[in-house]
Parts: sequence; C-alpha cells; structure tokens
Amino acid sequence: MKPLPVDLQTPKQNLDEFADVTKRVLDYLPNIASERVEARDYTILSSVVAGTTKFARPVNNNLFIRACSIIKIQHRAEFSGF
Repeated sequence: MKPLPVDLQTPKQNLDEFADVTKRVLDYLPNIASERVEARDYTILSSVVAGTTKFARPVNNNLFIRACSIIKIQHRAEFSGF
C-alpha cells in the first residue's frame, strides 16, 4: 500500500479506489486534528505542531459523508440497479 500522501496524489480509476483512500483519510484525521470547532454548518479542524496552528479547509456538514461504509453501500446500490 502506498503512503497516504502519495496515494492522495494518485488518480483513482474507479469508485472502489476512491472509497479506499477515503477510508484511510477518515481514519487518519482524528490522529492529526487537535481541535474540532462547529460553526454554523461547518466543521473546522486544526492541528498544533511545534507551536504552529494549521487549519484544514472547512468541511460543510450538509455535504460531507463521515462513514466510508455509506459511500460503498451507495456506490453498490447505484451500479446494481437499486
């Protein structure tokens, strides 16, 4: 398996590959986010490293799917005719 930074730069050939890298990112986020703030419909993640705070792009809670299993279930349903 490629390191996550390399995998994120690699084009995905199908939705299964996209779902796999999505799961890796969702599993990795709690390890690096030291603070999570909810503001209106957004979640703002930040990380403090060596005294420097870095912010991730705000996440729209209405659009973001947190559970990778939902992505795989939806993908299978769309392609199996449900």
